[in-house]
Amino acid sequence: MRRPRPLGAHTARGAGVGTVSLPPSVTSISTTTAASDPDYVKPGMGVVRDTSTSTASGELFAVKLPSSAAEAAKCLGVVGAMIHVNSPQHYAGHGYDPAAGIAPGFTFEMKRRDFVKLLLPSSESVSKGDAAYLIYSGADAGKWRNDDGGSASQVTRGDVVFHSTDAVGLIVDSLPTLSVASNTSDDQTATDLRNAWNASAQHAAVATASIDLSGAESYIILTFLDTSAHTVTAYSPATADVVSITNTTTAVAPTAAAVPGVTFVRSSPAGYAAYAEVAVA
Repeated sequence: MRRPRPLGAHTARGAGVGTVSLPPSVTSISTTTAASDPDYVKPGMGVVRDTSTSTASGELFAVKLPSSAAEAAKCLGVVGAMIHVNSPQHYAGHGYDPAAGIAPGFTFEMKRRDFVKLLLPSSESVSKGDAAYLIYSGADAGKWRNDDGGSASQVTRGDVVFHSTDAVGLIVDSLPTLSVASNTSDDQTATDLRNAWNASAQHAAVATASIDLSGAESYIILTFLDTSAHTVTAYSPATADVVSITNTTTAVAPTAAAVPGVTFVRSSPAGYAAYAEVAVA
């Protein structure tokens, strides 16, 4: 009878006598797909159709939180609170976490008309009669507010310095350079540059030009018509120049979009659910 080998005794067989062959090292480790948390939804949040999951036949109709202004403006409805559960285990079985909300892949009631409660961020309050905006960017996506999130258009100014009849002007983003000839004084040259900008259709479509001649400087001022950031530099092929170019107002992109037919019908302090009248077509 063969004696069994004692427990814990192990051998390693290598390529030659007295050697052990180790496995090759794992190198070039990289992340090909970043981890992301699933989007839970809470009662009072606005949702939009998830076209990547819904079927064209309508057999499966899926929704998601909005991620763009265009999606938010087409809000389908509001997550309702009708989840029939009677214990923590029942909550979990229905995909509902009291803190996080309803997990992806689970069904819920969706309200589309009449009076519903809309969930506000902890920092936002609303007044009766305010238009309702659905947030589509950041941690509060799906919640509501009464403006677009505080967007702002860039305002840029520069001090025009004339010289003789030198050309001087501005270069904005990829627009064609716009310049004028220097004309008798800093103030007059700034005035000419403003007039030339506003007379150019392609430039006036991007920003409105104005001037401020109240101080020692002769400011040309561009107020942009969108909420994107723009690059403004001087065109100075000779001595005349536009100096001290600076943004007096920095562009701020919106984070929420108005949803047609949704209006707050009751004032609410920050962080509470606010009643709203919903008339989504």
